[in-house]
Formats: sequence, C-alpha cells, structure tokens
Amino acid sequence: MQAEQQQAPPAPPLYDLAAEEAFLGAALIDPDETQKTVLETFAPTAFYLTAHQQIAEDILVRWTKGDPVDPFLLRGALLDRHLIDAADMVLRLAKGSGSTYHAGAYWARILALADRREKGAPPPPEDPARALVRSSFRRFTYEQLISEPPPIRWILKPYIPAGRVITLAGPGGSNKTTLTTYLALCRATGRPFYGGNAPSEGRTAILTTEDGFDDYWRRLAALRDDLQGDFDPRAIAANIVVFDLAGERVRFIESDHGMFSVSPFVDHFANVLLSQAPGVDLLIVETVSRVTGGIETNESLSVLVSACERLTKLAGVAVILIAHVSQEAARNGYADANAPRGGSALGDNGRSTLVLTPIHLKNKDALLPDDVVVSKEEMKKLLVLTNPKVNGAQAAEPLFLERHTTLHGPVLHRASLRKKQDPVQEDTTPKRAKVVALVADLVVKGIDVSREGFKKNYSKLVPCAQAEAERLLDLAVGNGELTQREPTRGGRGHILVPTQTGAELAARFFPEGVLMFGTASANGAHRTDVPPPSTLV
Repeated sequence: MQAEQQQAPPAPPLYDLAAEEAFLGAALIDPDETQKTVLETFAPTAFYLTAHQQIAEDILVRWTKGDPVDPFLLRGALLDRHLIDAADMVLRLAKGSGSTYHAGAYWARILALADRREKGAPPPPEDPARALVRSSFRRFTYEQLISEPPPIRWILKPYIPAGRVITLAGPGGSNKTTLTTYLALCRATGRPFYGGNAPSEGRTAILTTEDGFDDYWRRLAALRDDLQGDFDPRAIAANIVVFDLAGERVRFIESDHGMFSVSPFVDHFANVLLSQAPGVDLLIVETVSRVTGGIETNESLSVLVSACERLTKLAGVAVILIAHVSQEAARNGYADANAPRGGSALGDNGRSTLVLTPIHLKNKDALLPDDVVVSKEEMKKLLVLTNPKVNGAQAAEPLFLERHTTLHGPVLHRASLRKKQDPVQEDTTPKRAKVVALVADLVVKGIDVSREGFKKNYSKLVPCAQAEAERLLDLAVGNGELTQREPTRGGRGHILVPTQTGAELAARFFPEGVLMFGTASANGAHRTDVPPPSTLV
C-alpha cells in the first residue's frame, strides 16, 4: 500500500500580534525599565500592525525627549494626529497583557519576525467589522449639497426600485409566478406592464426552488398563445435565465441555536450570477419558505432581507422575494403590508411590498371601488395587485387583473371593471318609431285613438307592456313626434296625431307602413287579437 502523501503544513505567519501587544503593554506600564532593555535596538518599523507602529513612534519620541510615557497623554497626542485606531488601542494595552520582566524576550521575537519579513509581507489584517465601518464612512461635499441628488432608478415604477429588496406576497394559487414571468417578458421585449408603465428593459434571472425549468417554459408558452405575433422568442431567450434549484436544499440564511446569519450560499450565488448571466439586474426568488428552511419569523425574515441586500450589492440586482400570505390574510383576502406570512419583517425591512390576492365575497367591499359592480362569475377570475408600501415614490393604485386560460396555462389581463350606473337607458327610438307608425296607420284608416286606448289595445303590437307604452307615448309627445288634439263626437281623452317629425321617424324605420288589419300585423303575422275600430275610445 502506497504511503499517503501528506500535505505540507501552512507556513507560520511572519508576525506575532500578541507579542507586539505584550511589549507595548510593558512599555506603557513600566516605560523606564522597558527603555533600558531595548533602547539601542528599538525601531517602530519592526512592528507589523500600523497602529502598533504609530504607538511605538510616540513612545520613542517621549523616550528621546525625556517626556513621561503616560497612556492618557499618549492617547491625546495620537488623537491630535487623527490616529484614531492607535489612540483607541492605547488604554487597552496599558492594562497589560504581558510581563515587564519579559519585555526583552517580546522585543527579540518582534525583531526576528521583522527580519524575516524583509522580503515582503502581506498587509496587516484588520478586524472585518472595523474594516466594514471604515469603508462605510462618507461625508457630504459642498458641491453635493447645492446640486440635485441622483434620481431613484426603477425596474418598474413605482412597484420595483432598482437595486432593492421587494416582496410579492399572495395566497397559494394566486398566479404570483404568472405575474412575475410576464414582468420578465415585458422587460425582455419592451412591453408595457398590463397596459401601464413599461419596465426598464434588461435581463431577468429566476431562482426557483419550487417549480422547475419546464414549468416556466409552459408559462412562457401560455404567453405565446396569448400574445401571438407580439411574442418575441429571440428577445425572451436572450433576456430571461432560470436557475432551476427545485427540490434542492437552498438556504439564504442559517441558524445556530436560534441565532440567524447570512448563508455562504448568497456569496456563491452572486459569483455564479455575475459569471453565468452578466447584465442581469433583476432576480426573482421563489419562494421565501424554501430559502429560509420554513422558518418565517420576524428574526429570520429580517436576516433574509439582509441576505438579499448583500446580493443586491454583490451582483447589482434588485431582488423580488415571492412569499405566501398568512392563513388569516388568505381567508379574508387582506392586501396590506402585513399580509405576508411571518410577521411584519418583510414589509418593514424591504423597500417595496406587493400583494396579489383574489377578489371574493369577504374582501370585495374593501378592495373594489365604490362605483364598480362585479358579478359572481366575474369575481371567480378577478385579482388585485396592491402596493401598500414603497420607499421613494407614491404607492401605486390597485391594479385589477383577470385570469384567462390558454392551451398551456393561465395568463393575466388587465380587468375592465363595470361601473355602477343608473338603470340602462335603452335606445327607445325604434319603439317610438313603431308607436308613431301604428298611430299613423290608425289615422289613415280613420280611427281615432287616445293615449289610454293605445295602451290598452295596441301596446302588444309594439310589443311592450302598458307601462312602457305610457313612457313611449310621453317621449314621442315630448320629442314632438306625436301631438294631441281634442276628441270629437263625444269621445274621451285626447286624440293622438303624428307630426311631420313623427312621420319622418316612422318612415325611416317602416318605409312601407305598419299593417295592422286585414292580412298582416307589425311582425308580419295575421292578428286576431286587435279590437275592431268600433271598440276604440
């Protein structure tokens, strides 16, 4: 059996920060004794850490001048030189981490390591937290304060600000991924988003942990069925990519005894995204429950938002988190910022919240405009997209959508809502023309007819009920199409007579007149139920 090859142990570091701290502590506690031990060889450049060098320089100056080496005086001098890190370190070092008796041994080790570093050494390490804070420090300039700040960039105004974390929540089966797939298509092809603003054109990546690649293929096929000639397969193929992680263990956050932190997966994914899909500026993550391992508490979701904010910085993307709403929100159709499952952390920490929910009996009064009427059948297809929170802009008005079915699956269209109106005003012109024509036919035959007689005996020829006949006669008289004259021969009621306007109206609809007696009636059939002239009032 061949001997296993052993890896060479890592090279020892060319510095010893503990020795440096022990020596400086000894110098601050007993400067006189330490000076006697090392004065001839003491050189601040032998220290590895920059802050240690700065403290040693001030100690050497004080030794040379004969000034006291007092920690508080030393700290003040360092602050005067704006050496904040070194000044903050002095008082801690003065508490001592080593013995003044061994100061010579500490110094010998520091010098030996400095000699070994003569060929070059890596830069001094800095605490990551301190480095992060240092890199975050910014000051406003005079020029900035008298000029306009840069405008907010948008993926889709006002729903999706660029480079931010957005939540899209809804109950299961509410077509959330149908909507985000259409958003990606709109970005790829320059199409307006459901008839409103057009999103910024660009590349979209979908990280899916539930549905697979084929499911998104079917969603795009459904949009192809729906859009027909407006479907641009080349633009879509170039600008939509999918990371199919369905069924895999994908975690954006980790838990250690209830303490949550950002998972290393986030950095790995950012690197792959930049290399495999350059130019992507929108990432859709499906779904929150999968990337948190099912832990949806305020604490875990706060860290999830932090993980996604890290993604926005590393990869230059906006992140849409697809989430479910709570059971209560699903049952009642809530569409506010607190609807997402797991408390308020997603809404509070993200920059924009969207809720997509079906309209049903429990929420229709709260979500539908007061002047809109929806039937039960229409309600089955109706959804609303709300935007209860967005930073940097006024939230969007509710967007009402309706489901449609294609060969390959559902698509969404912008809904056309019916307004509540007064009873529909029917166009009475054809019926008024019929009334006038019937009256004219009676006049030609020498038959006088009153309003009451017409309602009782001839309304069925219009055809209409007597109440409607009354309304039609009122309209005809009011429009000047019929007039009324005094009855003759002791008759009762005013007699109806067509005017020239009425005659023109009747001729327009009934150029050959309306036959009532003999062989034909208004609908061309023989009538036996029309009373003879002798019975007319």
